[in-house]
Parts: sequence; C-alpha cells; structure tokens
Amino acid sequence: MDHDDLSHVTLEAAGKTWKVWSTAGGLINPKNNKSSFEYHFDWKSADKASKCHFSIRPRYGRGTKTKSGKIVDHPFSGTSIQVQGSYFEQDDYLNMLDAIFTEIDAARFAGTYDLDKSTIYQFARHVRYHDDHEADMASMLSVLEYESDMSGDSYLHKNRVAGKCEMLILGNPRWEAAGIHPKYNYKVKTYRIKNFLDRDSSDPLYHPKLEVYISDNKNVKALEYFRLKADCDNTLYSLLHCLGPDLDYVPDNYFDPTKKYEYRYRLPKWNWAKIPDPQGSSILSQASEENPFSALQILAYLCARRDGYASFEELRDNLDISERTLWRYISALRDQGLLDRQRKDKTFIFFKKRKICEAIKEPITKIMNVLKLKIRHIYGHYFIDSNEIQEYRNRAKNLKPMSEAKPSNTDPIIVESNKEAREIKRDLAKLGIRRPVHVFSNPQNMKWDRIR
Repeated sequence: MDHDDLSHVTLEAAGKTWKVWSTAGGLINPKNNKSSFEYHFDWKSADKASKCHFSIRPRYGRGTKTKSGKIVDHPFSGTSIQVQGSYFEQDDYLNMLDAIFTEIDAARFAGTYDLDKSTIYQFARHVRYHDDHEADMASMLSVLEYESDMSGDSYLHKNRVAGKCEMLILGNPRWEAAGIHPKYNYKVKTYRIKNFLDRDSSDPLYHPKLEVYISDNKNVKALEYFRLKADCDNTLYSLLHCLGPDLDYVPDNYFDPTKKYEYRYRLPKWNWAKIPDPQGSSILSQASEENPFSALQILAYLCARRDGYASFEELRDNLDISERTLWRYISALRDQGLLDRQRKDKTFIFFKKRKICEAIKEPITKIMNVLKLKIRHIYGHYFIDSNEIQEYRNRAKNLKPMSEAKPSNTDPIIVESNKEAREIKRDLAKLGIRRPVHVFSNPQNMKWDRIR
C-alpha cells in the first residue's frame, strides 16, 4: 500500500490498482461512543467502462445510535460490504475481496461472506445493437407498454436527442403480453451514452444498448445469483427474438456478438408489428365494429357499484369487452378526468371524485334500460343482463344481480290495484328482490261495510 500522499492512497490487489480511503460514518460505535469508520476501495478500467467499488461498514445490531440522535435496528451485528461494479461475475467480486483482505493483513475475513443474508439490489444484462434498428426497438417497447397498461403499474419514459432515443425506459411491463414469463420483476431500457452525437458511427459507443435489469429488489438473495443471471439472459434473448432474426449487433470491449450458442428454451411467438401503433390509435377510429356505448357501460357499471369502483377483471368479465378495447376506453375516460386507477393485488378502476359519480348516477340510471349497456335497473336494484333471447316468462334468467351493488331505492312500491301488486310481487320474487309493495287506497279498492 502506498502511503506517500494520504489523499491518494492506493493498493495493489487482484492485479488491479485500488484507490483506498476512509470516512467517518453515520453510526456511533457503542464501545467508545464515537463515530464508526467506513472503508472504501475503488477501481476503474482505463476506458472507465468497467468499475468496481467496495464499501465496508460496521453493523452493531439493534438499538444502534446515529450521529443525528436516531436509533436504528440492524438485523445482525457484524460487517456490511456493499459492492458496486460492472462486467464482473459474483465469484470475481468475492475473489477480489479475498485479495484485498490478504493485502491489508486481514486474511482471517477472507471467505467469511454470508451469501444467504446478502441481497442483490441491482442486476443487469445487455447487448449493443446497430443504430439502424433503434426505431423498431422503440416501437416494440412502446407496444409492450401499451399491452401492459391493463396491469396498472407499467410506465414508459422517453428522452429523445436529435431524433434518437437517448433513453427509453419501460418499467414493470406485463411480460406475458409478449409471451415471456420471467421469474423476476425486470425493467427494460434502450439507451446511449450522453455524448453519442460526438462519435462516428464506426465507434461502438455511438450505437444503443438494450438492457434488462432489476433495481432496488430486496427479495433476491446472493445465493440466487446464477438463477437470476440465467433468467435475465432468457428474458433478454426472448425480447431480442421478438424484434426479429435480422438484428445486427455491435461488438465492444465487453460484448462479443460473434459468440454463438444453442438456445434450448421455448421462444415467444409475439408479433408486435401487427398491433396498431399506440400513438396513432384513437377511440373513434377503432370503435366502428364495437358497441358504441362501451364508455357508458363502464360508467354505468361503476355507478351501480356500492363504492363506485371495480377491478379491471370484473369489468372485463361482466361487460364482455376485450381487454385492449376496455383499456382504451378507460384511458380515454381518465384523460377526461372522470376515472382513475390504482394497482394493489389487482388493478382497480374508480371515479376520480365522488361528486362525479353523484352527478352522473341519476341520468345514466335513467338511460341504462333503454340502451344496451348490459346493466339493468329494475325496482331500484341493479342487474347484469346477458341479452340472450328468452321467452318473456323466462326473461329473469338473463338477469344476474350485481354483487356489491347498493339498491338505489328500497322504499315501498305503490300501485293502484291489487292485481298490479300481485304481478309486481311475482316479478320481485323471480328477481330475488325484497321490497314491500303497497296498494294505494281509493274508492275502487276500498271494502265497505253496509250500515244497517
């Protein structure tokens, strides 16, 4: 170790020159009541494409004090080693740590790492592809986001420079829409380095990369590294297969496209190019063969619900609207400020404000029996109507009471005659409705006792 200049301490280990420094950490050492020290080892390749950084910090268990006076509870007492790097395997990191500990006369710590308690927070696999395919790559990811929207928590961030995608990130896509079934929750991005416009097309760094990665995932243990790596590679390869077999790759210092191997897993058959461009579609242009009242169906169903919300699956199954069409209308109603969505264990659709539901409930209830909205309002109760052709006496078989639907009226039904009351009571019994029926008293139905 070179100590000539304390601001530039270096260490030779594992065939690399490491910058070494220490800092006062935020934890208080319970033995001396002073700030504990943290130690850092940093290495970068000459072209700065590959790097490795180790941060070694103490952990004092539960009830640890911080410099700010707070108390933190660590699950264990010992040493925490945070690793950040690129283009290394997990065993490479462990071997470099062993070499560092040996060089600083701490070989007793080499090989004592608890991988069962260690967590992988970030992990990525990438390929570099030719600039000619970037437009198709961006379109494919946009279509995947469009197909993923119904899951409720996907998002697409795009940053363009000079007509090129400097960064396009698709977060939490519904991979099943593309026929891909990963075991972990990945994001995907296509991106370039900041100064790519200053480079010639012959420079590999001018061309974009496609990367599949996890970020801040606290559930992946270090023991799962090889399983995670294989699954991430499988997801990346499947996505490349969806783009097409004629994709051109660009070699760089850490990616060699000339290497070939036999892929032994089932590949997806997702033809994303046949799906309409999400940016060029509109409700009116695609509704010619659909029920023109689909948007009203959605509003009517939500109005009939007790709390004005329903899951996406419930809307799809009860209204017989395809997923893509249903989501298109929901998106349009969201743009109008009427509806919103939230992802929990399912995707829930609901009115953005209670006053919106209250304002449209009465008029939409009046028209739902006239238009074919699949929702019927009968005697103050709501039903799903299958619209099947039935004999009149069997018409009640088409109607299914809506679960979690609050009756709009439970007051007594007032009729003019006993005959009418009997007919309504029979209808109520068939529909499973409990509601009193009263006959309005008038001279025609009153019973008189003759006075002698």
